[in-house]
Amino acid sequence: MPTQIFAHRLGQSDLPTETSEAILYAGVQSLENSRTREEWAKLLADEHGVHRFPSPTTKKPAVLRRLVYTLSAAAAILLIVASFFLMGAPSGNELLATELERIEITNTRSLSEHLAEERQTFYTAFREGEFDLAARAGSAIVADEGANSLDLLNHGLAQLRAEQLPAAAATFAGLLAKDPTYRIEATFYSGVTALKSGKVQRGKDWLRQIPEEQSGKYYDRAAELLSAGW
Repeated sequence: MPTQIFAHRLGQSDLPTETSEAILYAGVQSLENSRTREEWAKLLADEHGVHRFPSPTTKKPAVLRRLVYTLSAAAAILLIVASFFLMGAPSGNELLATELERIEITNTRSLSEHLAEERQTFYTAFREGEFDLAARAGSAIVADEGANSLDLLNHGLAQLRAEQLPAAAATFAGLLAKDPTYRIEATFYSGVTALKSGKVQRGKDWLRQIPEEQSGKYYDRAAELLSAGW
């Protein structure tokens, strides 16, 4: 009956006659093979007491495949978790580069009018990324008796961007000793200078000195650098 229904449906299809006959023949062969296997199994069981049991070895590949799938899934989960934690701890050098890029200077006025040209050179050079030139102009400014603490901070920032790191460290140390008003800025950039110099532990020690109270953006930026992967 199933073969007749199948043949009837094939006859109503749009397939070519040769294709329909080939499909029908393959279906009949499959059905006959199945019937033959069942008949032989029944005959062997009834007349000879031989029963077909699945071979124990046939289950091994399935068990092995399940084991492989389980291990693969576990490895994938571990990889995802590891990637999550790695992404959660950004590179310290990447954060440091971002920190250096965000450095800005504030314009100040000196009591000495003859420094007007040096000041203009300093600010123009810094904003155009010519940090060596800015550092040289800054040296002339801070040497003048009319220079103030903000001049000293700006000079240190120019030295830091010019990668004149020992000079920048000395400038920030001088600012820290000269004016407690700039303690947070001097401490923060002393830490940044140490990190840029490759002195990671020293840089972290500086950054940890920044208190959360009244430190504003510097505390948050220090916390980012401290939590980074170094």
